[in-house]
Amino acid sequence: MANKPVETEATFEKRPVADIGQVIKNGLNTDSAPFGPVAALKTFRTSSISVDRRLEDAYYDKDLQAKNAILSLYTQGIDVSIIQRIFSLGMLGSTKKRRLVPTRWSISAIDDTISSHLVKDIETNATIDSIEVYKYSHLGNYYSIILIPDQVWSFEMQEAWLDTFNNLGLAVDFEDVNGLDHYPSSIAGAYFAAKLAVTEHLSKRRRKSGAVVLREIHSEEYVMPLGVWQIREGSVRLSQIARM
Repeated sequence: MANKPVETEATFEKRPVADIGQVIKNGLNTDSAPFGPVAALKTFRTSSISVDRRLEDAYYDKDLQAKNAILSLYTQGIDVSIIQRIFSLGMLGSTKKRRLVPTRWSISAIDDTISSHLVKDIETNATIDSIEVYKYSHLGNYYSIILIPDQVWSFEMQEAWLDTFNNLGLAVDFEDVNGLDHYPSSIAGAYFAAKLAVTEHLSKRRRKSGAVVLREIHSEEYVMPLGVWQIREGSVRLSQIARM
């Protein structure tokens, strides 16, 4: 709940060692996965913590449903990544239903909850006047976002993977105004991340449309998967990137 990183200071009994043989010799824990140099901890101190009151209120409201807490924090201007983090730690929702949630699931749950809310929010907006096409690329990912004039919401995402041997893999999923009735297993969390970016864009413009997101992934350039944050980053720049 802290509104800024907490300063920490650790003191060790001996100089940390990285060699596994030395770790065993010193009788330190070898059951856990290694995270770097190992040493016995002597003291650990932290600075005082300044808490964001909006997060604190949601945390201590044990009768507030998780969905309502998520939307309340979002409308109050809390960054989506922060909401994802505290939801993952089981800090939102009614007392008996609070659970630790794997990070990947937490991210998709928050993206889906907020974007579905925004779809309903933009229903009464005016429709865009013409087809709009935006393009953006980074980290071996190439995006084309197409907004289509329509009175009702529709969303489709297509992904194409091009491996180092020029083999092509494709995945597609879509929804209408009733939303998605299944988990987009072939695209997974990228679907919800892109949907959130598009709905946020339309909400800020006070417009509505249908949307198609095309994502092309080049394995030679995208050598290390970076999670769905970069999908949202690649789509969220609709108001900043070049319109074709």
